[in-house]
Amino acid sequence: MKVKDIQITDSFALAIANGDFPVVESDQQHVALIFKTYVGHWREYPLVGVGIDTYMNGIGLEAAIKRNGRVQMENDGYRKVEISVLEGEKIYVNGESI
Repeated sequence: MKVKDIQITDSFALAIANGDFPVVESDQQHVALIFKTYVGHWREYPLVGVGIDTYMNGIGLEAAIKRNGRVQMENDGYRKVEISVLEGEKIYVNGESI
């Protein structure tokens, strides 16, 4: 079963369509939020967040990004998590939600 939620824009603002909040499949935006936010940003789940901005442009941090991202994704119910870091700027995450 696909998870659905209110759509957010690329700048993490609420999307509005026809005067209402559109509901879309949310796995992709869910993963983006986990990677973008920091530990402590989520009141109900204070240990969630990768804080990817702290890793960007760092040297030799690819292993740390992969490990922290995999741990966060597995804690959030994803399995078979694969993370690829390309050119130090693009991160690809693939996993199955339970």
